[in-house]
Amino acid sequence: MPDEPDEGRLQIFVYGTLLPGEVNYELLLSGRTCHEEPATLRGAQMWANGDRFALTGRSWPFPFVALTDDQRATVTGYVMTVDQANAADVLLRLDELETFTPGSPANRYERVRVSVTTSGGERQCWVYVAAERIRSELDELPPITDGDWLGYLREV
Repeated sequence: MPDEPDEGRLQIFVYGTLLPGEVNYELLLSGRTCHEEPATLRGAQMWANGDRFALTGRSWPFPFVALTDDQRATVTGYVMTVDQANAADVLLRLDELETFTPGSPANRYERVRVSVTTSGGERQCWVYVAAERIRSELDELPPITDGDWLGYLREV
């Protein structure tokens, strides 16, 4: 497992189905976090998956996020902190969910380190973003211009 900040704790920024109350939060994070804090990722854009990226066994909608140079573009979510005892298992399960294999050219998502803003200041954490190989296809998906997944779900 890569070096983690905060004494071995895993910190990950989530913005879609891993948000509190969403389906993957209940499956993968509920009861495994020691701290959850609202956060904003600057320089990021969001799209809904639509029908283009259907995955076997997953019928719910999910978002894609890609990093951009435009610091006005933001995505809202949470920083989830997982204690050291659960960090390796949670990271492995998140990688599986996001179909991420380190170094694989087939990844749809990549796990990268970013800085996010919380009420307590800046935090360094992991986030899953669209892999470069699919980035050009995202512009064909429905945009979520305000970067708020839960707000988008309320509207559709």
